[in-house]
Amino acid sequence: GVRFEGNTFINRGTFAADKRGTGIKSIDASYIIEPLCLESYAVGECTGPSQPNIFDGLTSGIDAYTTGGLDRNISVSGNNFKNVSRSITTDGGNYDKVNRNNFSTDNTGSFLPQVSGIYFYNGAGFQASENVFTPAHTAHKHFYAAAAKTSSYEGGSIYKNLFNSDKSFSFGVSVEGEHPSLQIACNKFFNQQY
Repeated sequence: GVRFEGNTFINRGTFAADKRGTGIKSIDASYIIEPLCLESYAVGECTGPSQPNIFDGLTSGIDAYTTGGLDRNISVSGNNFKNVSRSITTDGGNYDKVNRNNFSTDNTGSFLPQVSGIYFYNGAGFQASENVFTPAHTAHKHFYAAAAKTSSYEGGSIYKNLFNSDKSFSFGVSVEGEHPSLQIACNKFFNQQY
């Protein structure tokens, strides 16, 4: 399948927040977005330095839309999202995995009207684990770190993520609609001012 490794998607322009572009947009596709291993592999894992994919200053980092099918899913692991209005959105995905990514904002990101780290919509069996969410200032009145809206009976999990900031999130985890099997467990919320 398709692999995105070690790419940089940056918009440093002064465009309106909804005109800053999308890093990766897909319809009915499967792919992996992970760091590029710069030195050596051992049994399928990078043992040396690596270069993550970087998404910076965009309207959307990754927009993945599917119309169904168990063979269409994405895996996003070990990447950096900075000042991205909607970092990762999956709509209709089955068994999408979003693990070990960093989501942050800084004072240059004040153009963003709303920030969402991960948004699963109509998903089945999705997983968000070991991600780090860090809003660095209070200009974001709406920072949704991890959100899920209407998952299937295969549910999903939001597990062992770190929500860390001395500034506030609007929602660390937001859940809307029906979720018969969604599991939210072992997440850490530090220094929050809800």
